[in-house]
Amino acid sequence: MLVNMIPVTGRADLPGIEALLSIANSRHGPGAHAWPSRLSSDAVHDHLESADEARGYFAEEGIALPAQRMGPRQLDALRRLREATWALVEAGGVARLARLSAPLVSRARFRFDQTGSLQPAESGWPGFVAGVVPSLFELSSLRERLKICRNPECGWLFLDRTRNQNRVWCDMSFCGNRAKVSRHSRRHRP
Repeated sequence: MLVNMIPVTGRADLPGIEALLSIANSRHGPGAHAWPSRLSSDAVHDHLESADEARGYFAEEGIALPAQRMGPRQLDALRRLREATWALVEAGGVARLARLSAPLVSRARFRFDQTGSLQPAESGWPGFVAGVVPSLFELSSLRERLKICRNPECGWLFLDRTRNQNRVWCDMSFCGNRAKVSRHSRRHRP
């Protein structure tokens, strides 16, 4: 298991894979949030459209981003990470994963710290992106456990950690509960 190389606030137990899944889920349907949608339509929402939107989303996810200004190159790197992660669940996505991750891998530099842990050699955005790259490869070894939430208004990617791999909702308390309430309402309509 790789060490968590992503600075995280709030949720200190957030492993690198979970941070990568947060990046992957930065584009989703209006039903993906635990709170009511802020959207005026049922359109897919992309939190990486602007730096301000990205900062707000990652703050809600508990992921500390570098303090440096987020420009087009940084947003592009985050989008590339997102698309590479989604390639893991696509049919024939291995070639797409290789193509999307190649520039990220070639730029990533690492060093060992005093405890022998692997750390990004650079700080700021290059270090942040490099810190996520190993989680992409770790996640690729768990492809059979990657699933897309069954809630059609959500569409989040999640890692099924159940023994039988039978989880179908990104979060039972949100999407799963909404589905149960909806089924109950349909059964008990006059």
